[in-house]
Amino acid sequence: AKTSGQDLTQLMDPSKQLERQMSAITKVVYVGDEPVSGVKTRHYTATMDGEAAVKMSGQSLPSSAALGKAIPMDLWLDEQNRPQKLAMDMTIGEKDSMKMVGTMSKYGEPVAVAAPPVW
Repeated sequence: AKTSGQDLTQLMDPSKQLERQMSAITKVVYVGDEPVSGVKTRHYTATMDGEAAVKMSGQSLPSSAALGKAIPMDLWLDEQNRPQKLAMDMTIGEKDSMKMVGTMSKYGEPVAVAAPPVW
């Protein structure tokens, strides 16, 4: 990934991803307060411009994989504005779609990471 100019550590930080996506978001609506896995959050719906999101990422996609113009998403932020949950429903190209839901938790807690076995 480094040889292609990508920094995977930035891709793995949901707060950094949200910061980068802000320029591509065209509409935000506050839905209400909702708990996510026991954490108090504010739920928002948003619309992201697919073309702007690709440009913002610095990547390019073949026309067959172009993102839809308007990508609906839901976002749940905790009291420190950290993402706790994200849901997106994207159209890719002319006939494909992808639904994605992710939850984030345990911010700041220590982790133990072991290298996988070598094949």
